Amino acid sequence: MTVQIESTIPPVPNTGLPVRSPDALGFDPARLRAAMAVVEAGCRDGAYPGAAALVCRRGAVAGWLAVGAAELEPNPRPMAPDTLFDLASVTKVVAGTSAALFLLDTGAICLDDPLARFLPAFATTDKRGITLRQVLTHSSGLPPWIPCYCTAANLHQTVSAIAQTDMDAAPGSQSRYSDAGMILVQAVAVAVAGESLPVLLKRVLFDPLGMRDTGYLPEGEQRTRSAATEHGNAHETAMVARAGLTFDRWRTEVLVGEVHDGNAHYALEGVSTHAGLFSTIGDLARFTQLWLGRGAWQGWRVFSEPAVAEATRSPTSGLQQSSGLGWRLAPRTEVSKAPLTESTLTQAVFPPEPEAGPAPHWMGDLRSEHAFGHTGFTGTSILIDPLYDLAMILLTNRVHPDAERTGVERVRARWHNAVLGAIVD
Repeated sequence: MTVQIESTIPPVPNTGLPVRSPDALGFDPARLRAAMAVVEAGCRDGAYPGAAALVCRRGAVAGWLAVGAAELEPNPRPMAPDTLFDLASVTKVVAGTSAALFLLDTGAICLDDPLARFLPAFATTDKRGITLRQVLTHSSGLPPWIPCYCTAANLHQTVSAIAQTDMDAAPGSQSRYSDAGMILVQAVAVAVAGESLPVLLKRVLFDPLGMRDTGYLPEGEQRTRSAATEHGNAHETAMVARAGLTFDRWRTEVLVGEVHDGNAHYALEGVSTHAGLFSTIGDLARFTQLWLGRGAWQGWRVFSEPAVAEATRSPTSGLQQSSGLGWRLAPRTEVSKAPLTESTLTQAVFPPEPEAGPAPHWMGDLRSEHAFGHTGFTGTSILIDPLYDLAMILLTNRVHPDAERTGVERVRARWHNAVLGAIVD
């Protein structure tokens, strides 16, 4: 299906930020326009059906773009200023990190508390020593992915499924991105706060920042203006088959306003700290300014400065990846080159791929060593660079209608380079 590629640059909705000319914010206007053209080119080249991109600097919007289609099939429609996106793993920092920092700031938890203190299912297993810090920094040793929904249909059952799975490595011995670990942050938050994750986040984060379009399980008009994702669950169907497991409740329709991630949808009723959030580019602009403001924004302090500092430093020095509390940090020179150990499940689900040669890091080459951010499987990303007082948000529906579509990674890296390269002041 052919969809006309159009772009618009209207005032950004619901950012709570002023819009300033690029030169007033230290950009070369022509270079910034060329940077935004990278996103348009990615759409024309088929990396994604549509995208929204936003650049903020010094507390103001410097540039914004919506391009392409929010949905190709079965109901073609263009990308709009208020399109909601399935954030996928960007949920980990918006929901997971935020919930953990709130509990940390209120004295309800310590990062080196073992999960077993809050989750009895871990108390009698080889995982009883895993700490909250380790799941937040992806150094718990848990597998990167478990199809919990093959046996679980709620949060309690999902925690039990994770507690019973084989470890990839001993806790703290290696750093490997893990959905399974970040799922447990919700369980800890619910156990400690005594309220559901959506209620907690609305109270401590979304309402104070005015993030009115951010939440789980969109309904009504919010659902209908969500960007479409995959046609069914073909990607995860293949992963489950490689694991030698069975599941018979796969979705077959194009997903619109319904979380793409299988564990979030089938096992966790649409709500999790690893995936499940929907949001707009305007709401995420507010969230990025909270971090550039060291936990405060427009007079409202959400996180303490010490909590923000803790979340954006790396306790995984010497391991394979550089991670903060949820956040992915700029690559460090001291990361380990040691090979990762894997469980039988991980080896089956993620078999070795043919050597494809070096690929650009998603953050690009020009970000400072202080940069931090996150990406999502659906094609979403946030990159924040405090050195330049800069935030870059790129939201795409690259999994629509086929989750095997590639190309967004290189577009993202090139876009970050071009935006940073447009800074002249």
